Amino acid sequence: MLVTWDFLKGYSQEIPLPTDVRTPEVIDLYTREFKMKSDTEKIRIIYENYINSNLNLYKNKYPYNLEDGVYHYVLWVHPGFEKGCNIKTVENCLDKFLKELEYNDYIYFENHKDCKSILNVKHYQVFFK
Repeated sequence: MLVTWDFLKGYSQEIPLPTDVRTPEVIDLYTREFKMKSDTEKIRIIYENYINSNLNLYKNKYPYNLEDGVYHYVLWVHPGFEKGCNIKTVENCLDKFLKELEYNDYIYFENHKDCKSILNVKHYQVFFK
C-alpha cells in the first residue's frame, strides 16, 4: 500500500493501520532486526539508540511506504518524562524541529495498541512534508 498524505490526515488511531503500510523489504528488515526480539531486547535497543533526553526525534529506520515528499520520523519519550509529556509539549518539539528544516505541515499519532511492537516506551509516528 502506498501511504499518502491524505490517508495520514484521515487516519484515526482508534483503528489498527493496514498490515501493508510498509514495503515487503522493510517488513522483512523490521522483523529480522526488531519485531521478533523479546521485550527486554527491544527496550535495550531503544535505550541504546534512541533515548538520551526527554524527547528524542529520529528518522524511522523502518518507514512506511510513503508517497514522494513525505518523511517519516519517530518521536521517543523518555519513560521518566511521560507524565510531563502532553500534546502541547509534543507539538512544541515538532514545531521547533520542523521550523529548523523549513517544513510547516506535519501529522503525528501513537499507533493503535494492536500495531505497537513495543508497549513499554511511549512513542509517536511523525510525518511531515
